[in-house]
Amino acid sequence: MILDASRYNFPFLRTATYNALGQSHLLSFHEMVVSMLSETTNPSAPKTALLLMAHGSRRAQANQELVDLAQRLLKLGHYTVIEPSFLELADPDIVTGGSTCVFKGATRVLMVPYFLSAGVHIQRDLAEALNLLILKYPEIEFRLGLPLGPHELLDNLVLERVRELDATD
Repeated sequence: MILDASRYNFPFLRTATYNALGQSHLLSFHEMVVSMLSETTNPSAPKTALLLMAHGSRRAQANQELVDLAQRLLKLGHYTVIEPSFLELADPDIVTGGSTCVFKGATRVLMVPYFLSAGVHIQRDLAEALNLLILKYPEIEFRLGLPLGPHELLDNLVLERVRELDATD
């Protein structure tokens, strides 16, 4: 989205291609300027990234839902770096996603589990990914968040889905 806007607003500028961690990315001039400006407005403030983490699926559309969530959150403008990642069955994996956050300039990464409960994946697998990232980037602050539930908002969402189901003929 930002890349398309940059191409429209700055058609005379070229985008730069770089390869990070085996993945091809496009970085527009606009994205570079936004990144530099955000760093210069308060250079002492940490640049915080969100690393969204889901289980992953063999079904591409299920994985796309996390990518879409990342894009919707990015549009809100609270964070300039939001990366989706997956525990298994899809790319990028969590460590690669965390590395991408660091490559994009994050000095602080909030690891957000897109999991309903604190099962084995949260307690073992995501904790292991956190430890790997801390070892790989000791100068970066990584924080592993809580799962989505239990939470009142999730309770309300379940009730909304029940109302929708009950209203169907």
